Amino acid sequence: MVLVEAPARFDAVSGKRLVLYNGRLSASVPPEGIGFTVETPEAEVIDLGTEFSVDVESGTSEVHVFEGLVRIQPKISTDGREGEVIELRTDQAVKVMNARVKSVDIELATDRFIRTFDEPRRKYAKAVKQLSPVAFYRMAIRDRGLVAEPPRYSGVVLTGDGIRPAHASGVFAGGSMRVLANSTGRGGRVDYPPPLSTGQFTLAVFVYLETRASGGTVVSNIRGDEGGFALALDEGGFLRATVRNGDGELQSVTCDTLLPLRTWQHIFMSVDGEQLRIYKDGKLVASKPCGAMTASDSLPILIGTDYDGLKLWNGRIDELAIFDKPLSEDDIVSLYHSALEEIAGLK
Repeated sequence: MVLVEAPARFDAVSGKRLVLYNGRLSASVPPEGIGFTVETPEAEVIDLGTEFSVDVESGTSEVHVFEGLVRIQPKISTDGREGEVIELRTDQAVKVMNARVKSVDIELATDRFIRTFDEPRRKYAKAVKQLSPVAFYRMAIRDRGLVAEPPRYSGVVLTGDGIRPAHASGVFAGGSMRVLANSTGRGGRVDYPPPLSTGQFTLAVFVYLETRASGGTVVSNIRGDEGGFALALDEGGFLRATVRNGDGELQSVTCDTLLPLRTWQHIFMSVDGEQLRIYKDGKLVASKPCGAMTASDSLPILIGTDYDGLKLWNGRIDELAIFDKPLSEDDIVSLYHSALEEIAGLK
């Protein structure tokens, strides 16, 4: 049984061989299917009785073994050398790159792949969509692309040096954007963002902080004298929400407690023309008088980074929703409870 996740490009050559050019697949192979092979641009993955997943993207092939054993034969590298055969066992994963002979051990991605059609009910996403966000980023990352609902507000993933991928397990049974944390992730950019012209605004997001830091950006479209909003850590490492009002002035409110490390936190920032507020896990934690937010409809939105690529988040970001209206406190509490229900259903 092979499950292929769109978008993907592949050829089912026979019942024993599949060529995956790009995209993700998961395979569950019984004993009588031993020898089933997945060919990628970088390697051949030969099943020896197992459940495994393959992710092909931009010159790399990742193989994740959830049960059993596979044999991986890297193809000839750019310098003409042939890679050594690798045997990969339960709970192991590797990345094979087209310019290298040797593979790189990586973290097993238990939540990235669709391995069954019996998926849990998506309580949180359904609750968010019922409130009509102008853009919703569930952090589905494919081929360096950051997928949005609606698709016209999709963006790109920024990458650099690192060992771990720019995606990681999310708050639910899905992926999240990973920034720094020894990863290739350097944030995301939305070049064609949704227009924000009502003066009212709400941002909902889950954040996961790996280490204490100052200045790390969650999301922002502020650049110099332009842009309307930002959610980031201040110099002391405290979470701060900032908006630019109609007079062009920046107004901020800051939490008085630090975010816990290596724990998912549900964060809201909201401005309704009278107050700028921050909610954490369904509770109001900071507020300050604030005028309506200035309109912004063309400046790119940066996620996990600032425009200079310096103030990077250090951890993960997931389930980012943007609204051109203030959500009520009841809506915010209800969304948090929906998240708790979905998390509980996954245990």
